[in-house]
Amino acid sequence: MSVKTIAVVGATGNQGSGVVSALLSSTSFSVRAISSNPTSAKAQGFLDKHRAHAHSGRLTIVKGDLNIPQELCDALSGTQGLFAALPFMVEKDELGTPLELKQGQTLVDAAKAVGIEHFVYSGLPSIAELSDGKYTAATHWEAKNRIAQYAETHLKAVSVLNTGAFYSDLQWSLFARRECDNSVTFCFPYPPDVPLQWLDDRYDVGTFAAAVFTRGPDATAGKVYKVVSAPLTGPELALEYHNATGEAAKFVPLPLEKALDLFVETTGNNAKQELGDMIKFVSTFPPGEHASSGSTPQYADAWDDLGVRASSFMQYLERTGFRVGGSL
Repeated sequence: MSVKTIAVVGATGNQGSGVVSALLSSTSFSVRAISSNPTSAKAQGFLDKHRAHAHSGRLTIVKGDLNIPQELCDALSGTQGLFAALPFMVEKDELGTPLELKQGQTLVDAAKAVGIEHFVYSGLPSIAELSDGKYTAATHWEAKNRIAQYAETHLKAVSVLNTGAFYSDLQWSLFARRECDNSVTFCFPYPPDVPLQWLDDRYDVGTFAAAVFTRGPDATAGKVYKVVSAPLTGPELALEYHNATGEAAKFVPLPLEKALDLFVETTGNNAKQELGDMIKFVSTFPPGEHASSGSTPQYADAWDDLGVRASSFMQYLERTGFRVGGSL
C-alpha cells in the first residue's frame, strides 16, 4: 500500500519542521505532527505557519510522548510512514541505559504495533565502532546508531539519514562570533586542516526525507544516506563567508577545554566527556575521510537514488540570509 500519511516526530524542531515543510510543498502526502505538548505556544506557532494546510486537514498535530508507549501508538495509528529526529540527550537511567535509546526503542515498538510501512530516521554512526573502541563516551551518537539497528530488526522498511555538522550551530558563540570591529571569527574547536561536512539541518533533512518517502520503501529501504555537503575546513568556510557577505572573516579555533567549558556554561548540560570524545574523534580521523558523518562503504548515493544534494555554505547563506551575530 502506498504511503498516504506521514507522521513526523520532532515536528517543531529544526529537522522535523523542515520535513513537514518539504512534505507539504513537494509531495501529496498528508502530515501528522507528533508533539509532546500540542497546545504549547511553539506548537501553535508551527500550525499558524502552515495555516492553509492545517485548515484543509492535510496537516494535523497530535499528542505523543516518547516515554508513553500507548500514547505513541494512538498518535501513530492510521499513518503509513514515520520520520523521526530525536532530541540531543546524554542522560542515562539508573541502569546506565541512555534515555534517548529508550525513547527510540519505544517509538520503534509503537511503529511496529501500528504497522508503519516506512520509517525514515535521522541517525548517526557509532563513534566507538569507527574509532575501534578508542572513543566510547559519545552517548548520542551511540544511541542513534543503536536505534537504527533496532528499527532495522523490528520494522518492515527503514531508511536512515546520517547528518554532519549543522550550519545553524554557527548562530552560537561557541562556533562563531562577531567582533567589536564588526569582523567575524569562526571558532569551532577543530584544527584548521580538519575538513567538516555541513548541512542545513532544516532544509536539507526535509528535502532528503521527502525524496525518500516519494521514492518509497521498495527503492530506499535498508539504505543509509549521508546528508552532507562537500567538506570545508575552518579557513575555507571563513573565506566562503567573506566572499558571500563581504564581511571580514577568519578562523581561530577555540582550545578544546575552553570550548567544552563554554558549552557547559551556556547550556547547563554537563556533557564535556561526550563532546570531548566527539571532537577528538573528528579531529583525528584519517586524512581524506570526513568523520562528521562517519565514513563507511555502505552509504547509498543520494544523487543517483533521490536526485538531491545537501546545501553548500554559499547556498545556505543565500537562502537564509544568515549573518554571524544575527538571528536565524
